[in-house]
Amino acid sequence: MNTSAPLSSPPLLLVRLALVAFCLSLSAAFAATAPLITQQPSSITVASEQPATLSVSVIGDAPLTYQWKKSGVAIPAATGSSYSIASAQPSDAAAYTVTITNGTGNQISAPAVLVVGTKHILYVKANAAGSNNGSSWANAYTSLNSALTAAVDGDEIWVAAGTYKPSTTSDRNAYFSVAKVLTILGGFVGNENNANARNWNTNVTILSGDLSGNDTGPGGNQGDNSKQVMVFGGNANAVVDGFQITGGNAPASGSPDTGAGIFVGEGRTATIRNCTFYWNYAKSYGGGLGGLSVAALTVEDCYFHHNAAPFNGGGGIMAGGYQPMPHCIVKRTLFANNSGSASGGLLLNGDLTSYVDNSVFVSNTSGGGFQSGVAAGAIRGFTGAPGRFWITNCTFSANTNTRGTAGAVSLSAPADGNSVFANSIVVGSGSNPVVFPTIAYVLSDQTIAGTSNVVGTPSFVNSGSPLGADGVFGNTDDGLALQKGSLGVDIGSGSLALAAIAMDAAGRPRFSNQVDIGAYEFSF
Repeated sequence: MNTSAPLSSPPLLLVRLALVAFCLSLSAAFAATAPLITQQPSSITVASEQPATLSVSVIGDAPLTYQWKKSGVAIPAATGSSYSIASAQPSDAAAYTVTITNGTGNQISAPAVLVVGTKHILYVKANAAGSNNGSSWANAYTSLNSALTAAVDGDEIWVAAGTYKPSTTSDRNAYFSVAKVLTILGGFVGNENNANARNWNTNVTILSGDLSGNDTGPGGNQGDNSKQVMVFGGNANAVVDGFQITGGNAPASGSPDTGAGIFVGEGRTATIRNCTFYWNYAKSYGGGLGGLSVAALTVEDCYFHHNAAPFNGGGGIMAGGYQPMPHCIVKRTLFANNSGSASGGLLLNGDLTSYVDNSVFVSNTSGGGFQSGVAAGAIRGFTGAPGRFWITNCTFSANTNTRGTAGAVSLSAPADGNSVFANSIVVGSGSNPVVFPTIAYVLSDQTIAGTSNVVGTPSFVNSGSPLGADGVFGNTDDGLALQKGSLGVDIGSGSLALAAIAMDAAGRPRFSNQVDIGAYEFSF
């Protein structure tokens, strides 16, 4: 693949003029857009008599109306995109949702739990030598399992750099159990008094299923590993932020052995941020992260590499949803060198409403296994009629599929007619890279039917190094960022359908009138 210059293509000025001419047809393609949640409301803990605010981010045709509910009961006058309580009382503690409606349809958010009381922090540090009660860094728990058992709803767990395993013996059925409303943070040195001072890239905090310390890769020498490293069950509505998750090995082709790195159980809500998943193997679904009948799964600023799910698929992530209005949101995340049957990178199944943006998919592969004839190298959607599937401002490079269907991305009917694949780059994924109901503003090295698509190859900074020189995804040196003069610069759509894309994969602002195609906005 030549990444130093575009393939034969029209001059950039003519391309831009053609895109302007097609603007009205794109607006028609995006007409009658039902609400789509792009950021779920977050669970919070506040002290008694302190203010509390819950908010949601949504795109869709105006006018949008909102109705917040407390424990399923509508709150009078709570009809905005945020809901605030000036002085929270213990009686305000509950699960809150918001329903967003327009003339085309509605969406119900995932529950956000408000805990009213004093925020309690439990400390975990592998080499702490104090009283092992979690009350401070000096007296930290040396086991994460101890903190998870002692925690109550609303607690935060701070975990210092080190390697933590679900079992100190050889119990393959042991895992880190998350069953409450918690925030679990890694990346600490072990002396901080402010969570903002942590650095998860420097202070590497590993949750490992490699009980014997002898792994050689996903499925390699892992027969004695934990089947799942972490499991969301019970009343889980939790955030996991700042960890590396590795060494899960779920060898059977069935429900209990899904999600080798993290498994999110039925009806649970999980937010995963700033985490790296690698060398996790689930024979059935979700090598790195798996969720069956989830209420909501949000993945932000993560990195999935060398995970596998060879029998069904979703080497990086599998999310399935049959709960009322289930959601999966993936933002600013890199999938590289994952493999799976139906999909190497991301598999979305059931009645999910799915939103994927500003993410990068590199060298993911599909093939083999049970899912014969329906596959895609990077993302595969088996979304049912109630579900919607949006992919915007993503970059796909060298994803492959051995079955001859979509090389990079595919979505099965009957998906909601508003499903959209737009403002993205697809290169090195064969002659049939994308199968999707609506495709617009896509730059590809292959001809793709749709609105305002362009044939050519962008000039990447370094296509062979998606992490860039610093080895960290989400920075301006990332290899799949665009070079100056690249064909992808300034030829995207800033229409309502894409208006929610405020930041690119490196955290830089988008420009709605001159948005770049792909995961990165070019910056001088």
